[in-house]
Parts: sequence; C-alpha cells; structure tokens
Amino acid sequence: MTVLVFSDSHGITRNLLRAAKAHAGKADAVLHLGDGAPDLHLISGLFPGVPFYPVRGNCDPAYDCEGPLPRDRVVTLGSHRLYLCHGDLHSVSRGWDSLVRDARSQSADIALYGHLHIAEERYFPPASDGGAVHVFSPGSISLPRDGSPSYGLLLLSGGDVLFSVGRL
Repeated sequence: MTVLVFSDSHGITRNLLRAAKAHAGKADAVLHLGDGAPDLHLISGLFPGVPFYPVRGNCDPAYDCEGPLPRDRVVTLGSHRLYLCHGDLHSVSRGWDSLVRDARSQSADIALYGHLHIAEERYFPPASDGGAVHVFSPGSISLPRDGSPSYGLLLLSGGDVLFSVGRL
C-alpha cells in the first residue's frame, strides 16, 4: 500500500499539484497534516476513489467545504494504525514525548505530523505505556526550512513500513 503525505502547503499549490501529478494513479490514500488541508480539493480529481484524510493545522479554518476539519485523527491502513496531527498540537518543536504518548494511547504504530516544515523520521521502541511508534514528518511542500520542498511516501506491507521523502 502506498500512502502520499503532504503538509504545510499554506495555499501555495504549485508544488502540491506537481507532486500529486507525479503520483497520480499510484497512491492508495492521501493525507494532509495541516496548514493547507483544504488544498487537497485541488488534487482530488487525480485520485478517483482514493480516500483523503486531512487534519487541521494552526493556520487552517475549522471547516472546509466538506465540513469540520479534525485537529487529529486515527486512520487504519492495512495492518497499521496511523495517528495524524499537525505538530503544534503537541509542541513538537520541544520534542516528541506528547506526540508519542498520544499515538500510543490510540494504539497507533505510526505518528505523522507537520508544522516544523522539516522532513524527519524517528523510531521510539516499545515502552511501559505502549508499543513501538514510528514518527514521521514529510516537511513542507511549499515553504521548506530544510532545503527543497518535500512530501512523504509511506510504503506499508504487512507489518513493515518504509518512509521516503520526495523532493522537488
């Protein structure tokens, strides 16, 4: 299963469209981790029948044309539970403890976040409060702080997960 992950497009959609066109017909799900979540409507036609899972960032409206945007959510894809949020919800600029704790409380093995505009991946082994958690940020598709615009690709196969960062 291939999952396309965007974050922090901030209404600047040129790169979002470019990346989406490169993966049209190849994704089984599309996620947006906030600050531009309503931008997903621009690419929905490239992924007919593919589920879209946005969450609201600190710069997003509470509602888009399809209704309320959740601040966080859990999505089950294949054998994985993904906890999605915008990183401001957990103050990720100060660390991942809160994010990992919430992911574990939801029995998620993958936590995805935005907000920092930096692509990164971390692994947290099992602990007394829950199982292992893979943490991933795709960076920013429009306003990167770590070089070129980026987005994420997750390849899920059984219990395995591979994180990849696409750069434009």
